[in-house]
Amino acid sequence: MATMTKAQAKTRLKKLAPDSSLRDCPVCGDHIYDTDPDDSWEYVKTKRGSEIFIHSFCVKHWGSNMSKKELSKLRELSDF
Repeated sequence: MATMTKAQAKTRLKKLAPDSSLRDCPVCGDHIYDTDPDDSWEYVKTKRGSEIFIHSFCVKHWGSNMSKKELSKLRELSDF
């Protein structure tokens, strides 16, 4: 399986329309922008071919019982 480099993932993010829902983090619901630092988000491509952009901080909290609003505030307060 071929893996995608961070530069290739950033190019993929830039090709998406600015208002695309694919740019929304599935955990906290916040938008991921081209200008966000590279270490603040991750790219995942599933076996089915779905593409997911997710904040690095949110990876740890995926599946938790916290609401999107709570996670969003927690992410803003963290050092990420």
